[in-house]
Amino acid sequence: MSMLIWMRSGAGAGIVKFTLMGLLLLAVGGLVLMDVGGFFKTQMGSNTIVKGGGIEIGAVEFDRTVRRVIGRQGIGPQEAWQLGMINNILTGEIQDRLFTQRAKKLGLEVSDDDVTRQIAKLAEPLATEGRSKKEALQQILRTQGISESEFVGSIRQEMGNTLLRAALAPPATLTSPLLAADLYRYDNESRDVKIVVLKNSGVSGLAAPTDEQLQKYYDANKVDFLIPETRTVTMATLKGDMLKKNIKISDEQLKAEYEKNIASFTKPQRRVVEQAVLKTEAEAKIAVDAVKAGKTLKDSVPVDSYNGEQDFEQAGLLPEIATPVFESKEGAVLGPIKTDLGWHAIIVKNTLPEEVTPFEKMKDSLRTELENIALTDELFQAGNTIEDRIAAGDKFEDIVSEYGMTTEIIGPFRQNGIDRDGKDLFKSYASDKDQIVQAAYDYEEGEITPTIETADGQFRFLRIDQVIPDSYRPYESVKAELETRWMNEQRKLANKARAKEALAALDTGKSLEDIAAQYGGAVQSIANVNRKQTAKAPLTPVSAAQIFSAAKGGSFSAETSDGVLVGRVENITLPSTTTDKENLAQLIDLTGRSLAQDILAQFTTSLSEGSQIKINQQRLQEIYGKPQDQAQ
Repeated sequence: MSMLIWMRSGAGAGIVKFTLMGLLLLAVGGLVLMDVGGFFKTQMGSNTIVKGGGIEIGAVEFDRTVRRVIGRQGIGPQEAWQLGMINNILTGEIQDRLFTQRAKKLGLEVSDDDVTRQIAKLAEPLATEGRSKKEALQQILRTQGISESEFVGSIRQEMGNTLLRAALAPPATLTSPLLAADLYRYDNESRDVKIVVLKNSGVSGLAAPTDEQLQKYYDANKVDFLIPETRTVTMATLKGDMLKKNIKISDEQLKAEYEKNIASFTKPQRRVVEQAVLKTEAEAKIAVDAVKAGKTLKDSVPVDSYNGEQDFEQAGLLPEIATPVFESKEGAVLGPIKTDLGWHAIIVKNTLPEEVTPFEKMKDSLRTELENIALTDELFQAGNTIEDRIAAGDKFEDIVSEYGMTTEIIGPFRQNGIDRDGKDLFKSYASDKDQIVQAAYDYEEGEITPTIETADGQFRFLRIDQVIPDSYRPYESVKAELETRWMNEQRKLANKARAKEALAALDTGKSLEDIAAQYGGAVQSIANVNRKQTAKAPLTPVSAAQIFSAAKGGSFSAETSDGVLVGRVENITLPSTTTDKENLAQLIDLTGRSLAQDILAQFTTSLSEGSQIKINQQRLQEIYGKPQDQAQ
């Protein structure tokens, strides 16, 4: 069955739960369940996406969740796959269900009254002028694309998970003001230092290299003068439009496909019900008795309790309501009936028979669908035929001409797809760039690659027109550059040796003034060096780290862009924790929240360990990793 029909049949089946807390969990402390037990490598043969550890998630069920989530982001399934969102959504689903299992085992149950209050709380912000909370609730259900029973179940599950997370949160007494004060002093400590920069250019007396030394230096660093191999190819593209003339779908084929999938075009029997949901059984009984006495339901209940008339499939009603409604005759007055939403008073108004969308109404969409399927088959068949002809030695030009393919000469380019001027010649091919360039480098000059199926559903193949192998700039052409590099390296090595001697002298009691006089340079005083500040020249991040590793009076050294600095820590200042109460309070809060996140991470890891959950990565790839007109 094609993807379109599969999606259509899946749209009315399965139970997809509300995913607010599952997605929220992904954001908590960057917490993501990363491939526990090889999740994202395991493959299964069924249409099940997740199985094991008491969890099972079907493809249709998960697809509905995915489309609802990415719909709010305004992106398509394939883009979500490329961005890694599909696995993130699935990770959230798994974590959420693991939490639900553990909450049940621990006896963390949510009462019906608590669920009712939570639903009312969710609906309240949407209840604007002229709209009741019940109407706001209906808007939530329509927006999420789920039934009342699914919504109630998801809210109950979410609240149970929230109780468990709350139980894991550490008490406020575990936050440590002493630890926060230490962190504050550490972050805001400042140091005063004196340094001398010994510059590489200050080294003199080095002998120029001999030709023999330069030749050896060239041989040792020859890779620096590499001229990388380049290739030029002709790319031929076979597009679906070129084969459309071969596609003919008869009315008989359309009729057969329609009848084969008649269930996809059938709307089940429904009931039209008028109902009100009240807070107490007594209120609902009064309403039911009033209706039985001849009064309308609307006039028998408060305005915000009246839901009006709606038609429902049996699966779209709460279980407590579904059976009595569908077993009753038209005109029956039912209630009071208790559900998580409250006490219902119901009138069964009408029965809507099963409806089948007529063939004529579906004919055009079915034709388009079958043509796309046939075109995909035709493309694959043409691609296989082209490969066979290439293997048989047919000429590139003959194949291109016969199939009416477009051609493009690309190159010369290096193995990263970049030309000698730094231009990316394959930028327009996006995610297909790597496989195209790799194919170009897998074959020799004059050869033709096998067909390459790209993300846009087209088939391409390459003829390798020219290969220019690796080469190197000749020694004589780079001799002057080599001598400059050699001398600079020797100065750098000699200067490092001077810095090492200077540091040893500082450690034996000499002053920085003595070092400056002996090796050249000037003594610089730098005050208030702080961990949180960006190091300013001549200091570097490395030298700043060395400063805070040394004791008061201790020496340190670090390389700079043009030499080596040596220095001594003159003074250490620790800040008072009584003057910056705002930042200190933030650190106290941070230590508490960090502890909470650590506890949650440890608990989530413990839930997944040993659960033997398997993920059908192959099926995920088939559904989301391909363009949607090719997904099966």
